[in-house]
Amino acid sequence: MNRKRIFISFFLIISIGLLAACASTSSSASSDNFPDNPIRISVGFPAGAITDTATRTLAEAMKKNLPNNVDIAIENKPGGGGVVAVTDVVNSTPDGYDITFTPNGPLTIHTHYGNTTYEYDEPTLISQTTQSDFILAVHPDSGWETFEEFKEEALANPGKLSIGTPGAGSRPDLIMQALEEQENIELTPVPFEGNAPARTALLGKDVDGIILSDTDIIPYASDDELKPLINFGETTYEDFPDLPIAAEQGYDIHAFASFFFIGPNDLPNEIVTILDEAIEKSLEDPEVIEVYEQIGLTINYRDSQELKEVIDKEYNNLGKLIHN
Repeated sequence: MNRKRIFISFFLIISIGLLAACASTSSSASSDNFPDNPIRISVGFPAGAITDTATRTLAEAMKKNLPNNVDIAIENKPGGGGVVAVTDVVNSTPDGYDITFTPNGPLTIHTHYGNTTYEYDEPTLISQTTQSDFILAVHPDSGWETFEEFKEEALANPGKLSIGTPGAGSRPDLIMQALEEQENIELTPVPFEGNAPARTALLGKDVDGIILSDTDIIPYASDDELKPLINFGETTYEDFPDLPIAAEQGYDIHAFASFFFIGPNDLPNEIVTILDEAIEKSLEDPEVIEVYEQIGLTINYRDSQELKEVIDKEYNNLGKLIHN
């Protein structure tokens, strides 16, 4: 009986070892052969939105640059300003077949408010594709020619000037708060449900100014419908070479929206590298460049490590402002 028990125990130990070895081999093979199944990219915004268009355009190019010519499916999961899509990928299997395209807000802003089930550094960062700066603009009939003139008016009349933003707690709203603190001015925030309503309000002269992304400002400014006064990001625009950049004017505000791919926590480095290389090559595709130019997106590639530095810095800086 004892010999039988010893034999059974030995057999179980050998079997467990073989299973573990097979699992390890299978995992390694999965990385070596990745991708050998269709990839799903979730987008936290509705079909037809700029983020959705950017994702679908890039996905077509990625099919040509990924091994094995796999299909890529786009799934729109709007909600919570992108939080729904990020939550979805955080909870998925870390095999590279489920990734998300997102702006930085769901990681660097929403996590501070306690309305996410994930931490800002929980998803695996893959690649940044584009960047949009935030700009303060006024109506051409306002009479302000420079940001300094706008600021002088705000100093002379505390609370008189109203600023439209895409919502309370949004990145533009936080930029306005930082500007108030740094320049000791008082502005009246007017939160809207999204960028378009805020822009429409300024076009109708219902607010004195707006802070929105460059894709919402520059095309209208080029048609003389809006007047940009200061850029809180870092881009110099061909049509507005003299638009001042806040950081270069002595303001301690450096704000832009990054758009990038993320995967689940613990996504293997080998898979991250395969996806990153395909994304970088796809951003050089002439068709991608043409579409991005048409919709006003500035291609700005960063790999996972460079992107991590950006996200870490913004998360910490916004945390000081939000929890102040």
